[in-house]
Amino acid sequence: MKGELTSGLNLINSTNLEYFSVKHKAEIFRLKGDFLLKLNDCEGANLAYSNAISLFKNLPKGWISWGNYCDMVCICLFQVHFFGSIFFFCLICYKFWPLTGL
Repeated sequence: MKGELTSGLNLINSTNLEYFSVKHKAEIFRLKGDFLLKLNDCEGANLAYSNAISLFKNLPKGWISWGNYCDMVCICLFQVHFFGSIFFFCLICYKFWPLTGL
């Protein structure tokens, strides 16, 4: 499974984004975040999700993915009594997701 995830991530990383619309570029970054998260690269996943939303703010799957990631991190951090700014990102994702119309 890890080999397949690594292959998928390599394919995403080697994709020439020049030929895609902004919405599709954002979706590619969202997918990259999903792959990085499954490969336990949480910081990389957070960066990929935030890049997706920065590129195209009306990306429902982007808001959902980033919100789920932030939610997961909040639960983990809550267990060790530390929130940081990730709680803020989680709330923002869940606030803006309904505005995307999905």
